[in-house]
Amino acid sequence: MGKWPRRLFIVFLFLICILCVYSPTLTTTYLYHDDVNFFLQTPTQKTPKSFHLSLAIGRFIGAPIYAGYSWLIESIDDLKRIRFMSLLQFAAIGGIFFNLTRPLLKHSMLRFNTALMILFLPSFQVLATQAGYAFQTTGVLLSLLAIFTVSRLDADKSFFKSVVSVNGLIGCSLLILAIATHPSTSMFYWSGLGIVLLGDLRQGRDHWIRRNSILLTIGCLGMVLYAVGLKISRTINPPGDYGIYDPHSISTNIGSKLQWFIAEPFVNASNFYDIFPSVTVSLLVSVFILLAGCVGSIRLFRRLSSLPNSRPLLQIGMAVGLPLALIVLSFSTNLLAVGDAPFYRCIIALSALLLVYVITGVELMIRSIKLPHTAKLIAALSLIAVIVSGLHARQNVIRYRTKPSHVETQHLLSRMSEQPLTLFGRIHLIHPNRKELRNRYDEFGGPTSSFRGDTIGLISAGVIETLSDQLDIYQIHYDFKTHVASYIFTDDTQSKKAFRLQITSGTKTEAIHGSVPTLIIDMTSIYQPTGELYYLKKVMK
Repeated sequence: MGKWPRRLFIVFLFLICILCVYSPTLTTTYLYHDDVNFFLQTPTQKTPKSFHLSLAIGRFIGAPIYAGYSWLIESIDDLKRIRFMSLLQFAAIGGIFFNLTRPLLKHSMLRFNTALMILFLPSFQVLATQAGYAFQTTGVLLSLLAIFTVSRLDADKSFFKSVVSVNGLIGCSLLILAIATHPSTSMFYWSGLGIVLLGDLRQGRDHWIRRNSILLTIGCLGMVLYAVGLKISRTINPPGDYGIYDPHSISTNIGSKLQWFIAEPFVNASNFYDIFPSVTVSLLVSVFILLAGCVGSIRLFRRLSSLPNSRPLLQIGMAVGLPLALIVLSFSTNLLAVGDAPFYRCIIALSALLLVYVITGVELMIRSIKLPHTAKLIAALSLIAVIVSGLHARQNVIRYRTKPSHVETQHLLSRMSEQPLTLFGRIHLIHPNRKELRNRYDEFGGPTSSFRGDTIGLISAGVIETLSDQLDIYQIHYDFKTHVASYIFTDDTQSKKAFRLQITSGTKTEAIHGSVPTLIIDMTSIYQPTGELYYLKKVMK
């Protein structure tokens, strides 16, 4: 089998494994959180609700991708198309990882399983289940292509010639595109550099230092050039209140940021597949990584000490210091921001890097013991690990994303189809309280109906589904002060019909005022003891 057919076959194997775990995202009809923005696009509103916001905060590539995806959506069921395209990108990411880890992990089954275990992390679970975040997967893919490209450049040339070589320039450009797609996920470049760095430890000291200095420089150069472009773009996009997503405000409280980083994002990342993390697990993982680093340093020292003109302590210091620095770099965009964003979609590079460190450490420990049939033992353990992680990922996806969103979506559509919507002047949504539910951030378990900002999109999706056989939405105008949504529809003859619908929401205890004919949709009922999602209800002490 030739090189390219073999690579395509490997990618196909990745896709099969990915579909086995993430198939519920394609077989279940649901929408969640940012997905609702796709249903606010009309012939008079050409781009999704958050398109201009995405451009303003520096997602110059991500915003057009997001807008392009929106034109594929005409019904809730169409969201499966975007999720499937994300899974195709997952398979490509797996293929790149498989090749990138070749110098580090010699056994092909271990490399394959390592890539799968990364693709089954909670960060990827988020990207697989939410169509609204699909462009973030492209950010990961572009950043991995960047590090894969620069890892293949000729490091024997001078430093400057290597940086400005064809591979160097292409890699830097890909990284800039990745950051412009989504800054947090593009930090996967540093995860890839960690793989290259560890894999190169078998090389000579001078080659190792020169090569990794070049890759580090290209990565920093890409970030600096993007920052310059972002600064220039501010003359086009005037300053605004972007909250935690403001890319122009840089944090200066380094001590506080690092303390938060260790207390939350690092704990989340080092718990790997558990979305309800434990500090104890994080400590154990940290100790193991440090222990494996010590064992590796001792072995490296013994090997380097026998070489002439070697400076083993210098290389060991760099071999330990750089991987630790990459942990910070893999989360650097969030550490630089004033706001705190510990979400799983933001720690995707960090969690992948830590997992690579752990897997490399386990392999190192097993080889140090020198057990019989070491290669077979490592392959068997990796196979067990990938099966367990895959089952855990599938359970997370079903239990905390596809099933809750499907039940909520079906309940909404069922209530809206019981009587003609034109009989009502208002829809009142009784939303559940996320504090009473077992959920994690806005990514796992939190119902869309609990996000007040998603109310209009959620109801609009229901209107589109309910009236799709009769009318098409031509225009939506929503007044956030009066909570009145004005819909203009067109029928088969393209005649316009006005339909004013007041949309309000509140908790179960809030009174519903006014005498307008109202359709009440109680989203809390599905979390009651007789409801399908009662298992998400927290046990109140």
